[in-house]
Amino acid sequence: MKKVKIILSITAAIVFSSISIAQVTPDVKETPFKDAVKEILTKEQLSQLQENKEAIKAKKETFKASLSKDQLAILEDATLGKREKMQALRETLTDAQKETFKANREAVRANREAFRATLSDDQKQQLRAIRSEVRESRGVITKRGAQKNMQQAKKQRIKEGKANIKKRRQNMRDQ
Repeated sequence: MKKVKIILSITAAIVFSSISIAQVTPDVKETPFKDAVKEILTKEQLSQLQENKEAIKAKKETFKASLSKDQLAILEDATLGKREKMQALRETLTDAQKETFKANREAVRANREAFRATLSDDQKQQLRAIRSEVRESRGVITKRGAQKNMQQAKKQRIKEGKANIKKRRQNMRDQ
């Protein structure tokens, strides 16, 4: 169940970030993934995504408008990484800003769950396949791939350690 939730949240994130229902102009590139997603979803689902996207934008703007100059400076600091910026920002948030942030997050989750409820099993399966293709095309390492890389690195370290032991034994014999 947890894997399904993760898969669907990633799928929704991909769909939220990659679909735009606005009139497509000729100079805008359409990727095969966007086209495939548009073919899978119904018009109602696409409009729901667009409404959700606009609501999220509005909430982000409202939250950003509530930030002080110091807080905005933290967000614009190029020396900090994304996580460091968020950590530094969280430490400076007022109680009202924390509540707004929490409410925004909960609204996004509720919208995502409402959207997932509209998907058929077939649509979910097709979206998972598209997500897999996107990951492969971008070279994203999955959790399983990361575990495999770690196992290979561990085997390499063991192999190198055994080779070092052999060299030391050989050096001791030579002396």
